Amino acid sequence: MRRAVLSIAGTDPTGGAGVQADLQVLAHCGVHAMAVPTALIEQDSRGVRRVHAVFPSIFEKQLLACFEDAPPDAVKIGALATDEILRSVCRFLHRYGPIPTVLDPVLQSSSGAYLLERRAWDMLRFELLPMTTLVTPNLSEAAILTETDAPTTLDAAETAGRRILAQGAPWALVKGGHLVGEPVDLLLGGGGRWEFRGKRFEGEIHGTGCALSSAIAAGLALGQAVPEAVGRAHAYLQEAIARSEQRGKGRRTLDYSAPY
Repeated sequence: MRRAVLSIAGTDPTGGAGVQADLQVLAHCGVHAMAVPTALIEQDSRGVRRVHAVFPSIFEKQLLACFEDAPPDAVKIGALATDEILRSVCRFLHRYGPIPTVLDPVLQSSSGAYLLERRAWDMLRFELLPMTTLVTPNLSEAAILTETDAPTTLDAAETAGRRILAQGAPWALVKGGHLVGEPVDLLLGGGGRWEFRGKRFEGEIHGTGCALSSAIAAGLALGQAVPEAVGRAHAYLQEAIARSEQRGKGRRTLDYSAPY
């Protein structure tokens, strides 16, 4: 029987990010894709307009349907919208864990919309983060998680990553797409340090964080160790970016059929 990964995230009606992107990535990576949406998000390739959180009771019943009937082999967590939804996720991970879990700490969109309400940020940092296997912040998210300035160099990214480990995360992948110079994703954990170097592509790309975290979760579900899962997901994302296309009027859309 195929391994399964559950995506817990907000939607994107364009299919460029969120649950819709996660399902495409997971299926392409060879696992059965499951999903429980946290919010219906008005967005397109140009940005987020509004976030409509799912009723907490409905959200919990959907989680229960998944975990009681056919528990996933790994979980990917994206936008959580509210403190009530975040609290439900913590309860389920505690009840049904330990389970490999990848947290993409999506807190705020580039247009300024909150993808997790501000009052829930500390709950994510101190309660959810230690329950996960790997957290995958970009530079601005790493700054929020560590309450410091956003890293601009690889050394600063490593300092932020080690602070995240000190907060209870077993593994941290600090994504360096906006570092000065060459983009480098830095993985820390398990007593080791790994650098995953990429190419600098022109233009903005939609949904890269969603695709990367989903591909990592697929790897964990398939039994890969964290460094292997991250390495394969990073290589996959590089190809998906290289083959991206201009579908809308804003950021480019990844090609989820890139080789995995």
